[in-house]
Amino acid sequence: MKILESEFVYDRMEGFPTCHASTVVEWKGDLIAAWYGGQAEGSTDSANVVARKPAGAKAWEKPFVAAKQPGRAHGNPRLFLDPKGDVRLIYAVNFGKWCGGGSRLFERKSEDGGKTWSKERELDLGGPLLGKNKPIVLMSREVLLPVEDEVRWCACVLISTDGCESWIRYGDIAGENGEKVIQPTAAQLRDGSILMLLRTEMGGIFETRSQDRGRGWTPATPTVLSNPNSGIDMVRMKDGRLALAYNDSPYNWGPRTPLCLALSEDDGRSWREELLLEQGKGEYSYPAIIQTADGRLHVTYTWKREKIRHVVIGD
Repeated sequence: MKILESEFVYDRMEGFPTCHASTVVEWKGDLIAAWYGGQAEGSTDSANVVARKPAGAKAWEKPFVAAKQPGRAHGNPRLFLDPKGDVRLIYAVNFGKWCGGGSRLFERKSEDGGKTWSKERELDLGGPLLGKNKPIVLMSREVLLPVEDEVRWCACVLISTDGCESWIRYGDIAGENGEKVIQPTAAQLRDGSILMLLRTEMGGIFETRSQDRGRGWTPATPTVLSNPNSGIDMVRMKDGRLALAYNDSPYNWGPRTPLCLALSEDDGRSWREELLLEQGKGEYSYPAIIQTADGRLHVTYTWKREKIRHVVIGD
């Protein structure tokens, strides 16, 4: 595999000197990206921003604010297609201490590929939840959204059986020795089981598995993948392989560089580092990864907290 294209989603946006935590989705050949931006992470002037790249376009369209509650910090967004094919944007808004139990999840929906958005709706989830990564549609047509409990700092999932109109929470997943695990990313495997990879404070990525469509999970255990307590994301490709975008460094809270792509051909039992996406001084973090209809992989990520970079990967 190799990088076919590399570009910034945007150069500058007035009032948004910093940005972080991008997400990306394909809709009828168009690409849609979202992230949060503002004066700084956790600043009360922040908002969730969206940009579009129509099919065949050479550049991204000008980004615009898609969600903003004045005086409240906005956090990690997730873009995805619901079972009807509409684009959904789920994002966090802070009502208390940043990353300390004050987050509530809200949603907007778009029926025209992210050009316009519905009225904001708060998700009734019974407690403060965060997360970073996109949901997956299971073979059963249920939708599974990986999240974490912001108070207990353990992973869990939300499952919808009605097309993303309502959600039920399952699991309080921790490491087998009580390690904190957060920001899960999930993929359903060939046999119907689900693999979830997790960010930790242990210098590496942990994994947990479910055999019952996400209702029950094994205790999380270490993988061979190193990681400096930074965001990760995974996608199952059409050929069954798993692709993981992550920072490959063993130092907890160390530099979030380099940013790499790893592949697994055996449902996550082993991994091979395939591609270096970014290296050098600076932060290259919080990747989001998808595979589009043409078979290519697309990764968006934070570039030095200043920009969002988009790379296209193919054979």
